[in-house]
Amino acid sequence: MKGTRRAYLSAVAAGAATALAGCLGGGSNANTGDCDIGNPEQVSEQENPALGNPDSSVTIQVFEDFSCPHCATYNNEIFPDVRADFVDTGDVLYQHHDLPLPVNERWSWKVPSAARAVYAATDAETFFEYTKAVFAEQGNYSMDVLDSAADDVGAPGCDARSAAINDTYRPVLEADRQRAIDMAGNQQIGTPAVFVNGSYLGSYQYADIESAIQQARG
Repeated sequence: MKGTRRAYLSAVAAGAATALAGCLGGGSNANTGDCDIGNPEQVSEQENPALGNPDSSVTIQVFEDFSCPHCATYNNEIFPDVRADFVDTGDVLYQHHDLPLPVNERWSWKVPSAARAVYAATDAETFFEYTKAVFAEQGNYSMDVLDSAADDVGAPGCDARSAAINDTYRPVLEADRQRAIDMAGNQQIGTPAVFVNGSYLGSYQYADIESAIQQARG
């Protein structure tokens, strides 16, 4: 395992209708800044950024949209406690997943592609530092923001900018999105969508996550 550093949408998968939540919006124009963006090939596979204990009997999978306000709330107010109490203690394996609904047709795809480039260039710890930084800029996304946030966490800013402009990780994001649809079955889910050992919680509140972890432990 590599790594040290609700809005709704309708979707149909495997013959079943799954509702996912979302609001639509616009985005700003891409620009290359001082970077040589090039035209990289799309990446079709990448493991999900993970923290915690890979040998734990409890796995938390959280599917997020970087343009979803509830995801920002989760990251700013809830995830730090989940991480301190269960992830850093080695009690669980925690995985980030992407679920572009999209809340914003542009940035719901661009931001996670940039984040995946940061992960590819660094490690899981740096990826989670980057996601924290970009969630803090939600509503103000631009290519400059994605670039500078990467630089701030010690990752290549031009890699993040290039991945966002070129949708380098689009196949990875689409696969993660399909994974969420498949796991949800016919349930109505929204972002952030939290699963504990494959079971959808229907909530991202700390108390519900804590309860699900305790039940999973038996």
